[in-house]
Amino acid sequence: MNGMDPNNPPPKQTRIVLKRWEYSDPIGVPHPDSVDVTIDIKNGAGAALEGAVVEVEAAWLEGPQRRKAASVWTARSAVGKPLYVSLAPDGQQRLTVAINVAEKMKVLEPSRRWPWALRAFIRVKRGEAVIGSTQLELPITPGD
Repeated sequence: MNGMDPNNPPPKQTRIVLKRWEYSDPIGVPHPDSVDVTIDIKNGAGAALEGAVVEVEAAWLEGPQRRKAASVWTARSAVGKPLYVSLAPDGQQRLTVAINVAEKMKVLEPSRRWPWALRAFIRVKRGEAVIGSTQLELPITPGD
């Protein structure tokens, strides 16, 4: 958030790239309404990759707003529809999938619950075979 004025923040629709989630930022902790999972797929093979499917799932660490220790992970659920990819030999492609954090907060708020973290699971399949996978975790800190 370096260079941002906390008294005059950018419009909500402004896209900001967060390379690192920093709790010690002197301005404040970032609190986006949605986050984009950016997926870079590279075909390091000498042959074309046809008909690959990219699936994204999310799980949330949900619990009481004031007791993170009482939180539990939800079951994974699909985010958006599967994405179909074909890559030339040594080709690459960037995909972006949005996850609505504000919506999750809004759903949990009436029961005084909080989404303490988000896990995104990315899987690349060809047919039934998984040819690549990874996961990432984003902490979500309550604030003003």
